[in-house]
Formats: sequence, structure tokens, C-alpha cells
Amino acid sequence: MKLEIEKKKIARIVRDVKKIMKKWDCESFLFGCKLPEEIEILEEAGWGKKLPREAIKTRINRILSKEVERKTRFVANRDNPDIIFTYDIENNTLEFDVRPVYVFGKYLKKKKPIRQTKKGDMASVEGIIEEIVKKKCGAKKVVLHGAGREDIDVLMLGEGRPFVMEIVKPKKRKIDLKSVENEINKTGVVEVKKLKMTTREMVEIIKRARFDKTYMAIVNFQKERPDVKKLEDYVKRINRIGEIVINQRTPTRVLRRRADIIRKRKIKKIKAEVEDGKLIIVMKTESGTYIKEFISGDNGRTKPSISSILGTNAECSELNVLKVHSEWLEDWW
Repeated sequence: MKLEIEKKKIARIVRDVKKIMKKWDCESFLFGCKLPEEIEILEEAGWGKKLPREAIKTRINRILSKEVERKTRFVANRDNPDIIFTYDIENNTLEFDVRPVYVFGKYLKKKKPIRQTKKGDMASVEGIIEEIVKKKCGAKKVVLHGAGREDIDVLMLGEGRPFVMEIVKPKKRKIDLKSVENEINKTGVVEVKKLKMTTREMVEIIKRARFDKTYMAIVNFQKERPDVKKLEDYVKRINRIGEIVINQRTPTRVLRRRADIIRKRKIKKIKAEVEDGKLIIVMKTESGTYIKEFISGDNGRTKPSISSILGTNAECSELNVLKVHSEWLEDWW
């Protein structure tokens, strides 16, 4: 099997690479190659004999990369290429994979009911962002990776929730992020801010981060309509709580998709007040706390709860996220 690539084949590969990279607005590349199986077997059998030779794949990748760099303006990039080429030496074919573009930012969800990610025909933060970004850069699709999520009936307010949008197969990689922000914010449903380019590694960081959150909840009572004096008594009892640890068994509403276990979570700050005859609670909680169940008790599955503390059946009638405490991420980055 002849493994040296003929000059005319190299010239064709360079032409194809140049054409593809211009079409997809790419500036950096990485070469890989595919060898016939029998050649790989023979090569592996030769390892350990201390032969002063370069691996076949490494040699081919080096030759092709050098020629592309010499005859074009494009550069080889092992760590973060815009596009990856794979040359099949046996079939003399060239395949390519355009790498995604990643953008970090924060989003606010200003209306409900809105999902975070797409599902069916329901409106979503991801869908609204995708529609605009696809038009801006000719992408195949946009995937939203959020630092946690809020329920469809919960607003995301304050400075917003950190997220990374993964822009798949964009035909335009240099994106006017300010223009993207402006177009999304015009919807009046989703607002984004602080958009900046990032890398794939940020997706993993965002997914694994555990940020405390501050919520605002409006509390109703199932079996009574307490008067102002009683509400004020409830406020005093809640404001005496301070930091507590609660035991939360997986809520009934998510049992079909989550393991039935008990989690310990901290309520770090809590403050209650009466406004327009409504009991309003603002609380800072550890990541992963089920707020609605902390209020209702979920038939004893969360202990203690606002219901158990007040000695009455309380329920959350409205819930909004006021802040995702992501300061450490922004300071680090």
C-alpha cells in the first residue's frame, strides 16, 4: 500500500480545504487522517522496536497542515480549531466538521409560561434566542446550556441566569454580539446581557456550577384567609428562622423522572413581609432547593417547611428568581 501522498493529490486537498474554509468563514483548522485497517495493524506491530520513525498518521497530518498553511492564509490550531478535516488515504476523500461557536452571557425571562429549552411548540428561551441567532450567522441550530433552570411559571429577574449558547455549524463565525443582544431584547420576553465569546470548556463549568439563588415567593393558605394581624404574626415567626437545614425528599411532582431520595439543603437567609394583604417571602437558598415544596411541605416530604413552621397549610402562588449568585464565576473568569 503506497502511503506517500502524491503532489497532485496534495494540491487538490489544499484547493478543497481553501474552498470549504471560505464557505464556512473559518480561519483555523486541524487535520486528521484515516488509514486502512491493515496498515494500522502493521504499524502497531512495529512499536517497541525503537525504530526512529514518525507515526504514519502524524506524518500525513503534518504534511497536509504544512501545505495548507504555506499556500493559504489559514493556520493550524490543535487546541481550538474552527474546522476539523479528516483525510481518508485509501479512498482519497476529505471529510470535515465545522466546530460550534460558543457565547457566554446572562438571560432574563420576563414573561411566563416560558420553558428554558425547546420542547414541542411551547415558547422557550432557547427557541427565542435560536431564531434570532440563526438569522444572524446562518447556523444550523442553537443549543442553550443554562446554569440550572427555572420552572415554566417562574420568571428569571435581576441580573439574569448565566448561560452558554452553542451555535452549531455557523456560516458566519464573527458575530456582532451587540446586535444579537439588541434583537433578542426587542422581543420583550427574553433579555440577554454581557454576551462574549467563550470556549466549549465553559459549557462544562456552567453545567457543574452550584450557585445559590435568591427567590421571591407569594404565599397563600389553603384552608384560611388570615387577617392582617395573623399575617403579621406569620411574618414574625418566619423572620425568626435564620439559617436552617431542611430535608427534602424528591418532590411528588418530579418523582417520575428523579430518584426518590432525601437531600439536605440550606435556607441561608429568609425574610417575610405583608404587602397588599399578601404574605411575601424573600429567601436565599442553596442550589437544588425545591422552593415550592419548602413552602407547602409536600405532604411531609420536606421538613421543616413554611407550612409546618406556621402550623397551617401554605402554598406558593407565585415564584420568581431574583438573583443567581454567580459572582465567583465572574471574578474567576
